[in-house]
Amino acid sequence: MVAFSGKKWAFISTLILIVLTGCSGTRPNDSVDGTSNGNSNDVEALKSIIYEQGKKISSIEKDLIQYQDMINDQSNVLDIYDDNNQNVREFRRNLEREVQSAIEQIQDGSFEKEMTNTLIKIQNKIHILEDRTFYTDSLYFELVNDIVMIENEIASLISSFKEMSEISSKKKTRVIPQLTNEEYQTKYIESLSNYQNGEWN
Repeated sequence: MVAFSGKKWAFISTLILIVLTGCSGTRPNDSVDGTSNGNSNDVEALKSIIYEQGKKISSIEKDLIQYQDMINDQSNVLDIYDDNNQNVREFRRNLEREVQSAIEQIQDGSFEKEMTNTLIKIQNKIHILEDRTFYTDSLYFELVNDIVMIENEIASLISSFKEMSEISSKKKTRVIPQLTNEEYQTKYIESLSNYQNGEWN
């Protein structure tokens, strides 16, 4: 009796479970339709979100390309700076070597000899220039003296010419007529007789 009642309860429990399962299976049709509508809305929303995300990704890609170009430009500038810095470093190394060489020459004494020889050459050139200047000045002085003498002579000639001109302008011009041979002989005899007779006027 107890075993029968146990089977009975098991059968009833199974029946109740089947009924509940059937009810739960028939009812969710409405919820499935609602879920499908919700899912389609969700899909559209997801598509819209994906589209917006795609646009943002495209914009980010463009920004990244611009940033890459900027980085390349800056890299080129840095390369130029590196080249310039390399040239500057090379120049500094050369300058340091030259300075070190000059210091070593000074310490060895050869620099002083070289400087002494250079100063002697410069001094000799200065003497040559002084001699040339003195010669030029002397020549210029002689030329000035000659010019002054020539000017004095010209002034003297001008004065003499003026004096002669004044004298000649004060004198009366006397025109001597042309004489024939007969007239000349007659004048000569007359003058000779006047001379012999002492008639001077």
